[in-house]
Amino acid sequence: MLGRKADIRIGGDFSTVPADKYTVQIADVNFKTLFNKWKNQEEEMLNFQYVVLNEKPMPETEDGKDAGTTRGRFIWHKVSQSLSTKSWLMKLAKAVYGRDLTKEELDPKSPKFFDPEKLIGKQVDIMVTEDPNKDNTAMFNNVVSYSKTVKPLEPLPLTKTGQTVIESETKPAVAEVDVPNLNPGLDNFLDDLEKDKEETKTEDPEETEDQEEEAEEEESLEELEAKLKLAKAKAKEAKAKKK
Repeated sequence: MLGRKADIRIGGDFSTVPADKYTVQIADVNFKTLFNKWKNQEEEMLNFQYVVLNEKPMPETEDGKDAGTTRGRFIWHKVSQSLSTKSWLMKLAKAVYGRDLTKEELDPKSPKFFDPEKLIGKQVDIMVTEDPNKDNTAMFNNVVSYSKTVKPLEPLPLTKTGQTVIESETKPAVAEVDVPNLNPGLDNFLDDLEKDKEETKTEDPEETEDQEEEAEEEESLEELEAKLKLAKAKAKEAKAKKK
């Protein structure tokens, strides 16, 4: 028994936007916990929400109806809380500000230390792809690059739409607590995002695995493979010396 009336909300339109370059407004940023398979541990990410400002036509629906334009559509991108050279957060910050971060912005002890919430409301250009999930049952948008907005567009009011959520996906070996499902449609959508590791049904489903390596890891897979080969070579050499 629920014990109270369920607050059931109707899900929004999460259809993908065509692969293209868009000027977007940073609408929000929230925390999201994901299991990082490369580090084999949970990691708290920053989930940025973007709203498209371009008036580009959307493809017609399957029944031939006009789907409107891309303006007002949402795209999400989850990034690690890292300001390393190759991290997505650094790429985003540099694109928004159009410059490298200062020493003060990179100093955790400085009052001018970088604050991701200060990016809210600002505009940035993004390049997105449109990719299918593993079983080709859904399409997702993935952010593949950021760049400085040269010509800002008319902004949209930053209002809560009911589509921004703070959720956590974990993979613990302990019993889970049952929580009432208040939005099954959105939950299924978010589940698909995590299964395919790619940033949205307009939500970016988390980037492709290649993007995840670059954005969320301090070391690339190639670097890890190189280290593994080196370790094997050293072990083989050590074994030969013992003989």
